[in-house]
Amino acid sequence: MNALPSDPSGIQVTEAGRRLLMEQLHDLEERLGQLSAELEDPERSVEVIEAYQRAVGELAELRGVLERAVPLDEVPSDPQVVELGDTVVIELDDGVEEAYVIVHAVEAAGDERRISVESPLAQALLHRRVGDQITVSAPSGSYRCTIRQATRS
Repeated sequence: MNALPSDPSGIQVTEAGRRLLMEQLHDLEERLGQLSAELEDPERSVEVIEAYQRAVGELAELRGVLERAVPLDEVPSDPQVVELGDTVVIELDDGVEEAYVIVHAVEAAGDERRISVESPLAQALLHRRVGDQITVSAPSGSYRCTIRQATRS
């Protein structure tokens, strides 16, 4: 599981992101059950104890995130401005179109289409308007693209 932000207050998540986090919670609870059973073994290893302690901490942190999560549908939206939770279609200089969903970092690991609000592409897209040409400063180098569409997921 990826590290969660240290201050999860006011996390805005998509409905799909909430489902993803709930699945992670379920998986972590199952893993914790397995580790609990392994702890009963008198010959358990130090690794089992450490894994159990990590899982307990991750579970508490994930529950805290879910308790503070605010659904994006409760946040007002301007359909012409790219915002957190939007599916954004961009056109690269070579004419190729790509679509991404801009999400909070806690839900970005869900799939390749979901990009963290902290990523260079999301930072370049946020608060820009449909039709704007933007420059993205990525670690691999800068590139330009045009925002073709922004819709709430």
